[in-house]
This record gives sequence, C-alpha cells and structure tokens, in this order.
Amino acid sequence: MKQSCVSMRKWYGMSKATQETILLVCNTAWGIANFRANLIQHWVAQAKRVVAIAPKDAVAEAKLSALGAQFEPLALDNRGSNPLRELAVIWRLRQLYRHYRPRLVVHYTIKPVIYGSWAAWLAGVPSLAVVTGQGFAFLNKGLKAWLARNLYRVSLGFAKGVWFLNQDDYRLFTQTGLAPTAKSAILPGEGVDTERFAPQAKRSSAPAHHHADGRLRLLLVARLLFDKGIAEYAEAGRLLKERHQQRPDRVTVVELQLLGPFYAQNPQAISPEQIAHWQSEGWLHYLGETADVTPYIAACDALVLPSYAEGLPRTLLEAMSMAKPVIATDVVGCRDLVVHEVTGLLCEARNAHSLADAIERFSHLSLAQRQQMGESGRSRVLAHFADAQVLATYDAFLLTLD
Repeated sequence: MKQSCVSMRKWYGMSKATQETILLVCNTAWGIANFRANLIQHWVAQAKRVVAIAPKDAVAEAKLSALGAQFEPLALDNRGSNPLRELAVIWRLRQLYRHYRPRLVVHYTIKPVIYGSWAAWLAGVPSLAVVTGQGFAFLNKGLKAWLARNLYRVSLGFAKGVWFLNQDDYRLFTQTGLAPTAKSAILPGEGVDTERFAPQAKRSSAPAHHHADGRLRLLLVARLLFDKGIAEYAEAGRLLKERHQQRPDRVTVVELQLLGPFYAQNPQAISPEQIAHWQSEGWLHYLGETADVTPYIAACDALVLPSYAEGLPRTLLEAMSMAKPVIATDVVGCRDLVVHEVTGLLCEARNAHSLADAIERFSHLSLAQRQQMGESGRSRVLAHFADAQVLATYDAFLLTLD
C-alpha cells in the first residue's frame, strides 16, 4: 500500500509538471471569456492547462472558471501612459511567463500584444500575437497613436507568429513593415459555435421577422464606445423618426435596440448619461447587457454594426450564423463578412444619413428577401468562419513549436 501511494504521488507530480500550459492574455477578462470560450474548452478537453491573464473582473472570472481555465490578475490600465506603470506591466507578465513556462502565450489587443510580446521574449517562451483590429493606433492621430504604431513594429518581431482577422489589416501591417511578412497569416475570425448560434425561427410557430405592432426591430450589440458607431446609430434613429412623421405611409416605424456593457476604461467610452439622453429622445432603446445574446438576436429583424473599423466582428458572425440579415459599415473587418445585397447591406462609416438610408432600404425588402439574406449569411459562416476552421488553425500552429 505504501509503495502504491509513493508511485501515485510520483505519477501525479510528473503529470502536473509535464501538463502543457497555454496562456491567453487580453486587456479584459470579458474578452477572453466571451470571444475565446470555444478555444478554452477545446484545449481543456485536450488536457491542457489554460490560464487567462487580464484585469480583474469577478463575473468574467467566474465564467472562465466554469470553462476550466485558471485566472491571473493583471494591473493593466487601457488608458494609462505612465512609463513606470507600463514597465511594471511588462515585468509582471515576464514573471508570470517564467513561473508557468508555457508551451505558448497568445496575446490579444494592443497593449497585451505589444507588452506581452516583449515579456515573452525576455522570459524565453514562444508567443503568438493576434491583432484583433486597427483600433486606437490607426483610428486616431497624434503622438500616442504614432508611438503605438512604432511599438507594434518592434514588438511583433519578437513573436513566433502574427495573425490578423482580415485582409485589410494583414496588408496594412505587412506592407508598411509593422509586422514581418514571413511570420504573418490570416486567422478566419475567432470562430463561432454554429450549433449554439443557429436559426431559431424553425423552432417557433410565429413567422420570422413578424411583430404584432408592425415595427421593424433592429439590434446593435457592442461595448458602448463611440468608435462602434453608436452616436451615428442614435442619430439614424432621430432621422428615421422624422422621416416617419413626414411620410408615415412610406417609412416604417423602426425600433433601434442597443445591447452591451459600458466600458469606462476606454478613451472612446460613452457615458450612461449620454445613452439615457438618446433613449429619452426616443431615438434608441437600451437593453442593458447580458451573458447570452442569442434570444436578443433571435427576436430582431436584423443586426446592425455601424463601426469605424473591426478585426472580424463577432456580433456579425453570430447574427449571420443565426440566419439574420445584417447592416454594417463598409469598413475593415465588416466587409470581409458582409456581401452587399447578398448577406446584408453596407453603408458609409461615420455617416448617420447613409445608415438611415440603409435601414429604410432594408425595411422595404420583402419577407422572402430578408430570409434569403439570412440564409446566405448562414451558408457563408458555415463555409468559412465556423469553430472547426479556427481551432484547427491554432492546433496547427502549436505543432510548429515542436
């Protein structure tokens, strides 16, 4: 019996020591829990230890734990620029990497990509940088944006691989020398669970896109940031309200719904007071935030994303997977998904009139035309952006590290 216990302790110690560890680093725990849940479950099922590293967030941490991931807090200020505090982030990441000695560190979003790539190099562990969008460094001008672009140029050289979510970002980074072409590739989005995000109209006796009050209900799902086009969305609501008052026989009553969390730490954050004002004017209807968007998408007629730029927007993927038509801006990331007049409609970015025109045009489509758009979107997701393709890409990259 004693010998048996000794053998078991030796086996357990060896198993724990040799368990393959992967670290996921992001500027929010919410981002890891919501956008990489499928990846975490995939690797946990392979008996890998997955550790999420991000600023503290009790709700997201609970979700990560339920997925099977460990959590390590990171004191990262997304708006901060104090050099000592920023260096402390790099040092903290280096300590974590040396402690876990992971098979791979995957970095998402600008600061984790820049700081984490350096920290991984200093710790002597391989890293993968996933550039999830152009973001602050390219949507803004000034010294901070210039510095961010040049920090990209240096840090991405330390990564074993650099992935982009769309063709525009890939070309921008590689053609300007911000990322080494030999290490760069395009990841087909971050995957979508096409079984969870499946058409729900067939499960109900009610006809799709039908509401008893005759309203057209559109939904925008996003963090409450100006660069998601939320101000233009509210303004489009005002314009459509005016048009209906002037031409009630031709312009449908439209309800613009908004779903998503406030994000005060971001420079582009919209205040609760601003949302309350738009809602009080009757231009949009704020639904709060939720851990499960599926019932909200199922209940809308189309999903709207008037963003200024994206990586490959998860909300559009989820809506298209549920066979919903989409209305989006003709910008980086969105146009990789939306085929104009096939899976949805595209409009100009930062232009509320163009968005209102697209919504009005959509309102004039027949039920059959809207359903065809939704079905075309579902087919596009199944062919190019489903979980299986994305997870296989990550697994193939891991094999290159052997």
